[in-house]
Amino acid sequence: MKKIIKVLLITITILSFNFVYAKVNVPENIRVGLYYGSTAKDKITITSSTSMLIEAEYGADEELHKIDKNSTVVLEVDQKLDDYVKLYVDDVIIDGLKGKIVISFEEDKNDDIKFKLNNKEYRGSLEVERINNGENLTVINKIPLEQYLYSVVPSEIETSSHIEAIKAQAVAARTYTVSSLNRHENFDLCATTHCQMYRGTEWESSKTRGAVDDTAGKIITYDDKPISAVYFATSGGHTEDVENVWTNALPYLRGVEDKYEPKTNPWVVTYTKDELEELLSKKGVNIGELVNLEVLEYTDSGRVYKIRFTGTKGTKEYTKESTRTIFGLKSQLYTITSNSDGESNTEETAIISYIDENDNIKEIDVANNNVLTPDGNKVTKDTTILTADGEKNINVESSINTNITANEYVFTGYGSGHGIGMSQNGAKGMANEGFTYDEILKHYYTGITIQG
Repeated sequence: MKKIIKVLLITITILSFNFVYAKVNVPENIRVGLYYGSTAKDKITITSSTSMLIEAEYGADEELHKIDKNSTVVLEVDQKLDDYVKLYVDDVIIDGLKGKIVISFEEDKNDDIKFKLNNKEYRGSLEVERINNGENLTVINKIPLEQYLYSVVPSEIETSSHIEAIKAQAVAARTYTVSSLNRHENFDLCATTHCQMYRGTEWESSKTRGAVDDTAGKIITYDDKPISAVYFATSGGHTEDVENVWTNALPYLRGVEDKYEPKTNPWVVTYTKDELEELLSKKGVNIGELVNLEVLEYTDSGRVYKIRFTGTKGTKEYTKESTRTIFGLKSQLYTITSNSDGESNTEETAIISYIDENDNIKEIDVANNNVLTPDGNKVTKDTTILTADGEKNINVESSINTNITANEYVFTGYGSGHGIGMSQNGAKGMANEGFTYDEILKHYYTGITIQG
């Protein structure tokens, strides 16, 4: 009787385990848009060191062509016929194809499928179609998910990074992929930063492939569902709550301290009053002559949440991510220094020369180094400075340093990217301090579980 109970318990445990992970639909293959919309091509060239099979399906008919290895295949829109694509093999026209064209490739001796599209190497297979009788071809790369990550991971994080940071990137990228299926109308994800960077085999390395293999199948979940595992370059010290940048609050995308992220120098962007007026005009906003631009509200992490343009004919406010994108700034973590009254904003410097212990002549700006007189006043160009014996004035050279010219707005900020989820620089910093990839992910994504 005891044995039967044990078997039942084991069976229940296994069934429960499978039930949890059945909720996460991890596809074997995904479809990546390479050429589409404005990037679609009227002609593409394909080569492979193995044979390829070209299949065109439309209606009840089917065209099938087996192409020998090391051949050059060209598909070109037939401009004389609305829906046909011309097929060339080694510069000889073979057929006119119609409908979706599927191109598959024979595996090589290493069971690896690679081919070149317009001289750029990819894995997997291709789907080519002339959509809606268009003048160009939409090209989709169908590829196993893990092989897709072979390209994405080194495209998103430097190969020189600590291996634990690369593993964290691999799991985040895999999770983002699974949660973003069918993001585009005709395919799952594109090959740009709009989705994730995908460059074919161009930047692959054994190190990044190893990180993908070591974490194969692992997905970040919250309530047993894949999260939107967004990530970005660098936070500037603190990540952000998602609702302060995009729309709805999510429990796993909360702002966290990023204390292990290496410190970076601030970035600076300058706009003149005229440039800001032109910027608003291009957005269709007319508030007259710009009078002022100010930050109305900051988030708890110090990012700009709301700004206001004030003009002679009205005002215009922007909130959340638009406070960054309207100016083309690297992040929302910035301040604005302005001088909109038309006068120069100046600062005095008081430079004195002295001889150090090695008889070298040195200079120091005493006006801007917190040097005070005995009565507590700040040293300026007019301050009389005496030698130790009190008899001689030291020669003080003064100058006017113009920091911000008239009608100029200076944006000074830190960080790069939207600030939501995992900071890649922060992940590298944590890995260098000894944190493992799962510890890194659990730091940046609140309350999550790693399944798989």
